[in-house]
Amino acid sequence: MELTVIDKQKVTSYLVQVSYLDKDFLFHIREIDDNIDINLIDENKKFLTPVPVELFLSKLLSEEDKVNFRKVYRNMSGLVLLEPLTREESIYVREMTKEEVVAFRYLEDAFSRDSMNKLESPLM
Repeated sequence: MELTVIDKQKVTSYLVQVSYLDKDFLFHIREIDDNIDINLIDENKKFLTPVPVELFLSKLLSEEDKVNFRKVYRNMSGLVLLEPLTREESIYVREMTKEEVVAFRYLEDAFSRDSMNKLESPLM
């Protein structure tokens, strides 16, 4: 038996808690080469991916689905949470709460590419 490494990638993973308005939000950040993925970890320990509403709508197949989604969720915060099923498929879970969006945006700002390239992150 023989083991051969086909592709070598550097993977860095962070577990970050953002506190806002007496609530704690847990995020998992994964950096693979030049790509950064941020997931919200919910109370059921599910990893949910924040996605802009417009990007989500662009993935819906029918125009009718898009119109119906916009009618029901016209006052959305701008981000929805998706649960990945496979590498290509996800299911809609819910919209992000305003507090979750604020925590997510804060994390995006605080966890910039520059801070990740330093030896010590400001979040640690």
